[in-house]
Amino acid sequence: FCLDQQSALHLQSKGITTFFHPTIGATSEVQNFAQRDFKKVVDTKPLIVLDLLSLGVDVFLMDNDIVVLKDLLEVLGQDKREFVVQYEFLILGTQYVNSGFYWAKSSERSIQMFSDLALVSASTRLDDQGALNTLLQRFYTNVFPNFILNPARFPNGFVFFDEQQPHLHHGQPVIIHNNHIVGFDSKIH
Repeated sequence: FCLDQQSALHLQSKGITTFFHPTIGATSEVQNFAQRDFKKVVDTKPLIVLDLLSLGVDVFLMDNDIVVLKDLLEVLGQDKREFVVQYEFLILGTQYVNSGFYWAKSSERSIQMFSDLALVSASTRLDDQGALNTLLQRFYTNVFPNFILNPARFPNGFVFFDEQQPHLHHGQPVIIHNNHIVGFDSKIH
């Protein structure tokens, strides 16, 4: 699904079956990080994921600034964990995750977590990523053990571009998330 019509039309022109979700009336411009309506867009994601999980649908969510290098269903489809998410960074021994790339299997526990996520995101100043990190650190660490994907195989922009960890370039990443770079023009390089 897409939250803006421009993305949906682009994907459909490439032969990708896409559903446009018009409820928030987003445009590609408001999806730039820190723009005024950005929180409105990201607060919608947990609600849509919650609806799908509640219907028994497993959800694979991926931001549109991710380069896919391997078949994701082949890599993650056999994973037995109910929830896995991309690593973001480490601060004072605490790992933080990126809400722009995750796989959630429909279960009572994942439905409860996304219900909590939608509530915390909508009722606080936290965006979906801040709310997800808060919930995982305070309440769900033991519910979803070993939930962070290996950053060598699923690097974010900071790990891949800024840290330029040599093992990443010699290994075989599954994806590269082009985050930590703001703006459409900056992401195309």
